[in-house]
Amino acid sequence: MRTPIVRVRHATSPPPSGCRWCGDPQDSHGSQWIASVGMHTWAEPTREQRLQRMRARRSAARA
Repeated sequence: MRTPIVRVRHATSPPPSGCRWCGDPQDSHGSQWIASVGMHTWAEPTREQRLQRMRARRSAARA
């Protein structure tokens, strides 16, 4: 049985206001390509993404 490949884009949680698709900050984003979306420009994250990113960063800071 083959082990699935897991790709990790960020070693830590992206910033809460990072791109919806890739997590990169708006001020340095430009046009980027990722397999799940293809070529994209910065897109506002959903409320749920922002909340999850804030929780992940808070949890990592406590550890």
